[in-house]
Amino acid sequence: MNLNARCTCMPTGVIVCTIEKANAFISHLIESDGLGQLSSVVVDELHMVRDEDRGYLLELLLTKLRYATLSATEAAQAGAAAAAAAAGATPGTAATKGPTAAGAEGAGEAGGDESTPDGQGVHGSGQHKQPPSTPETPSLPSGRSTPAALRSLQLIGMSATLPNAKDVAEWLGAQLYETDYRPVQLAHYLKVGRCVKDAKRNVVRMLGCDDAWERRDPDHVAWLCKETVEVSTWTWTL
Repeated sequence: MNLNARCTCMPTGVIVCTIEKANAFISHLIESDGLGQLSSVVVDELHMVRDEDRGYLLELLLTKLRYATLSATEAAQAGAAAAAAAAGATPGTAATKGPTAAGAEGAGEAGGDESTPDGQGVHGSGQHKQPPSTPETPSLPSGRSTPAALRSLQLIGMSATLPNAKDVAEWLGAQLYETDYRPVQLAHYLKVGRCVKDAKRNVVRMLGCDDAWERRDPDHVAWLCKETVEVSTWTWTL
């Protein structure tokens, strides 16, 4: 995968990657200041984060995305606070210092002293006072210079077998959504000998294999596979 050639191919609607390719792709986007081009990252089989061989790469990928969005959010908040502080300071300065500065300029032109209404003397110098400087908005590190885009980056993780989903959601700063809805309901059965029982241990049916078949297939694995192929609607997990 040539990351240099494909990093800027954002007319592409969807990019499907393995964990390894996705991790390398995200790293290259961060280095090339292109992470803001992504609108959402969907991680299927999120429970792979605990896999002994590949889990660390998925954790690294998620950590980089989490750090980038947090940095963008903090920079945006700091910029908003600085802008609010500047907006609050400027009008106050004009209201308080405006008449005094005007009186000072007039006194400078007249070459004398003049008193303000509050009784304080102002010596004319003929110069305007400099307005307070506006605090600069803190910038993001390289690769995170688009805070608005990064703050809108949506991270979606999906898993059907994640035991600590609440902890993972807290780690990612995400909202947890859980549902037990399935378009096709699962039914659990237990096979004991030739007997098939349901989840309540009630006998549902008996396997129809004969003694000759059972001698060749004592665990009935081949028979169950034969039933699955014939019915084509059952799935057995052994």
